[in-house]
Amino acid sequence: MYKESTKKKSKQDRKKLLFQFLIIFLLSHIARTLVQDSPTQEITQVTKELSINHTIIKLEVDSIVPEDQEKANLINQKSLQEIESVQIVLREKTPDGALLVTLEIPKDKSSWIINKPNNWKLIPLRKVITSERKNYEISF
Repeated sequence: MYKESTKKKSKQDRKKLLFQFLIIFLLSHIARTLVQDSPTQEITQVTKELSINHTIIKLEVDSIVPEDQEKANLINQKSLQEIESVQIVLREKTPDGALLVTLEIPKDKSSWIINKPNNWKLIPLRKVITSERKNYEISF
């Protein structure tokens, strides 16, 4: 008789624990879906024709540019190469939190991105100052 009552009690305890687990699981799942946003989210999309002497490149970048800004500069954080006035066509957030950007860049600068596809960052517009080397000829 004692053995049967403990079996019943342990069965009831298991059912109770299972019920509590299911309630906690469902509540946490509902709360998580309400708090988290969707993993892939389209932020902005601008449709326009491709400019002359420009090409479209999809690139994973860091950004300090506001979401409503359509033009920015693109800088490589390691080599410090900077591309001025890049048109932002499309922005998407990836599930890991990175920003996947479709950019319209000048064709003569596209080789910079192809050669160094990592460590690019969108920064606000500014004038890029190129310091070219001046060769002086010394004659005796």
